[in-house]
Amino acid sequence: TPHRRELGRLVGMLDTPPASLVEQLDASRKIIWADGGSELVVVAKSTATACVGVQKAVLPKPGPATLATAGSGDVLSGIIAGRLALVGGTSDDLPVFCALSCEVHAYAGQLAAEKFGTRGVLASDISDAIGLAADTIEEQIAFPVDTMAE
Repeated sequence: TPHRRELGRLVGMLDTPPASLVEQLDASRKIIWADGGSELVVVAKSTATACVGVQKAVLPKPGPATLATAGSGDVLSGIIAGRLALVGGTSDDLPVFCALSCEVHAYAGQLAAEKFGTRGVLASDISDAIGLAADTIEEQIAFPVDTMAE
């Protein structure tokens, strides 16, 4: 789950980290193909996050600015790892799976911001909101709101 500077370091772009989404996608693909194209997904974090797998990239809905706090990426990694453990360590579609985890993370960040303000959120506040965020996101998936009605 590297942010753009970490992603740049991973692919040898120390002085000029990927600045655009296209550059993030290219850098992420370099990592994936350096690994031989295995079941690896790079979650390249920025204002537009990309969950990049071997065959596709999924762009989850952007989260709030509160996710830019120190340790927030570690919370995201924990969400992904925890959700993988719940499904037995495998998924049919890892980029989509990671994008769902990003959505949960983003909503947890939003809930934390509502409680503590946009400048007062700590990573622990985001992790405290994961359960409620996951319940809400999963309920929306199971019972999608019909926006076309009426």
